[in-house]
Amino acid sequence: MEISELINEFEIFIITYNRIDYLKRALHSALVQSVKGFNITVLDNGSSDGTEDYIKEVQTKNNNIIYIKESINIGPFNIFLKAVSLASKKYVMIFHDDDILHPQYIEAVLKIIEKHSNIDLIYTKINSFIDENNVNLEPFGSVSYKLYEKQDFIKHIYINKGSSHLVFPCVIYKTQNLKNLNITETIKSAGTIADMDMVVETLTNNGYGVFIENKMYNYRAHSDQESHVKKLYASEIIANNLYFKDKLKHIFLGNLYLNVFSYYWFRNMYNYFGCYEDITLTELLKMGYEKQAITKYTYLMSKFYGKFLIPVNHILKKILQIERFKKQKIYLGGIDQ
Repeated sequence: MEISELINEFEIFIITYNRIDYLKRALHSALVQSVKGFNITVLDNGSSDGTEDYIKEVQTKNNNIIYIKESINIGPFNIFLKAVSLASKKYVMIFHDDDILHPQYIEAVLKIIEKHSNIDLIYTKINSFIDENNVNLEPFGSVSYKLYEKQDFIKHIYINKGSSHLVFPCVIYKTQNLKNLNITETIKSAGTIADMDMVVETLTNNGYGVFIENKMYNYRAHSDQESHVKKLYASEIIANNLYFKDKLKHIFLGNLYLNVFSYYWFRNMYNYFGCYEDITLTELLKMGYEKQAITKYTYLMSKFYGKFLIPVNHILKKILQIERFKKQKIYLGGIDQ
């Protein structure tokens, strides 16, 4: 399918609530994409700051903008579910009003979809920013990306979780896969860190997951963001690792991946976010061991008499981080839509 046809199979949802200044940048970044013509739906979760008047003004100059407003704020989870329910194109992106797209992101996505069949999802390396002067908008002549089959993609996500490797709103999904996902149950088990579970669940056995190595999504870090997490419950960290334990058991050397990377996942989540419960990392790992989310090997690394395992684990980590994927490149620019 040609790019001109794919544009009609793609749409963006921008979720907003009382952040008109951020929204202006986010919406502008969608409007100035190097490919144009796709629908942009602004889903307003009951704003009272002039967002409605602003969007109506922008609509007079852009006939591809749809505006839907809730009468009251229904919460970030429910507004996201509404976006999923409203999505009607083959591919969809649902992102927040505080982030900024690179102007060539959608062009890169559509060119990758044009080149390969059975693309289930695409995500990109992010540029995290606080000061808008640090937003990355410089043009790319080409984009490098990695193409993963399902099992390799699961390993890819698992060995990189615990870092800022993936943020949920930067992902482009095959819409039907997202609709088929039981999002409520996923959120119920893993809570505020269900992002990676949800991404993995949208990948089918015959589909491919794509990771773009260029920074094509600008992720604003601030205390008022919808997805901001101050602390985690121990049960959330444990449930997330149980989820990946179940996925890894079907993969060659999956138990080895679980042994090696569980420790880093628990440690990173504990150190970066902390727990609502007043517990030590060792106590958290003990809870994980009792719930069978980690093995005794992983638990021992937090104990004094198990410290000798950590150097061995670092070596295994380096070896297992050698991933299986098809690395390819596409060239950008020159598209006149």
